[in-house]
Amino acid sequence: MSPMLFILQVLSVIALVSSGVEAEQWRFPECTDPTTNWMSNQRGMSPCEVAANLEALHIKKLPSTSSVYTGPRNGHSNPLQCSTVSYSMVSACAVCQGGGFKSWKGWASNCIMRDISVGNYPLPLPPGIEVPTWAYMNVEEIGIFDVKRAKAIASAPAPSRSRYSDMVLIGAAGGVVGSALVLSVLATLFFYRRHKLHQKKHLASNDTPESEPLLPSDGD
Repeated sequence: MSPMLFILQVLSVIALVSSGVEAEQWRFPECTDPTTNWMSNQRGMSPCEVAANLEALHIKKLPSTSSVYTGPRNGHSNPLQCSTVSYSMVSACAVCQGGGFKSWKGWASNCIMRDISVGNYPLPLPPGIEVPTWAYMNVEEIGIFDVKRAKAIASAPAPSRSRYSDMVLIGAAGGVVGSALVLSVLATLFFYRRHKLHQKKHLASNDTPESEPLLPSDGD
């Protein structure tokens, strides 16, 4: 990407984020399906609120269950909407209202290649926003937001702190032992090569006749 295109892209992203500064004043669609409570993040924010902050756009309520949210319009490609993370959150927003959603291909049909990011969000998250782990899944694998898989990820128990600490300690111990073994092998090879080199020099000195000593010159 040329420097000019990169600068223009950064400026467009800054403009989008700036437009979402007053997001606290927005009214977000309410989730009407009680079975989708798992879609809220750890702060209790609905997927609609999280999606609006990620896209820096106001999200309106779906007029009917047959309606779907669309991706960026033609000529309005941007990194925020062209992220699979944003797509997954918007799709979840539709599901919690009892609606449907587009495929990833349909959503990103107007996205240019440099704006697309899969499995990650292109910018630091807005202050106070937490994105659920399931929103980072790779939707390109099946081409659409997988509600069942997302729920399974959300329902999976997080590793306990003690177990996590044990894993870290075991990993650290393994790293120390591994490093010690590597250093031991390198030291052995070093001294072995040094010993062999010393032997060669010693043998060479025994086979070579002694040369005449250098004497002071008389200046002739």
